[in-house]
Amino acid sequence: MQVGLRQLDMKLLCQLWALNESLQEFKKVIEDEDAQREAAAILEAHLEDPNEDEPGWEEEEEEERRQELTEDRNAHNGTESSV
Repeated sequence: MQVGLRQLDMKLLCQLWALNESLQEFKKVIEDEDAQREAAAILEAHLEDPNEDEPGWEEEEEEERRQELTEDRNAHNGTESSV
């Protein structure tokens, strides 16, 4: 009786192991598809408005504009910028 139960336990263990591997593969496929959808959405959004700057560039451009304005004002007033 115990030998039969052990064989059944091993069979069930093998089935659970195979099921776990299949679930892990399925999870990877779903994650890959999500990543592809996200990349496609980003690309599509960029293609819809190619003149729109990348996120994060606005702050750098604004800082550059401020520096230029300060330098222009200082040049107009006859002083040098200490930037």
